[in-house]
Amino acid sequence: MKTDIDVQTDLLDLRADIEQMRALLAWADLKKSESAKNQAAFLRFGDPTQTDLSNTYSHYLATVGSLRDWLKVHSQRVQKNDHRYILRELAQMEGQVLAMTLPWQQARGN
Repeated sequence: MKTDIDVQTDLLDLRADIEQMRALLAWADLKKSESAKNQAAFLRFGDPTQTDLSNTYSHYLATVGSLRDWLKVHSQRVQKNDHRYILRELAQMEGQVLAMTLPWQQARGN
C-alpha cells in the first residue's frame, strides 16, 4: 500500500482506465462483428485486445484498492468533504465498470 498518495492523479488514472476499457470493448465488438461477416479474418491474428483489457482492468482494481486502503488509514487526516468526494467519485466509476460487459463475465454466465 502507498504511504502517500496523489488522489487526483489516481482518480485521473481511473478515468483513463475506464476510457481504455471502453475503447477495447468497442474494438472487440467491431472485431467480432467483422469476423462474423468473415470480412476481416486478419483481425483474429496477433490481436492483444483481451490481454490489454485484462491488464487495464487489473490496474483499475489495484488503483481503486489503493485509494480505498489509503482512505481507511488516513480518514482522520482527510477533510470530510474531500473524503465524501473521493468516495462518490469511486462509486460513480465503479458503477461505470460494473455496467460494462467484460468477456470473462460472459464466460462465467454473469
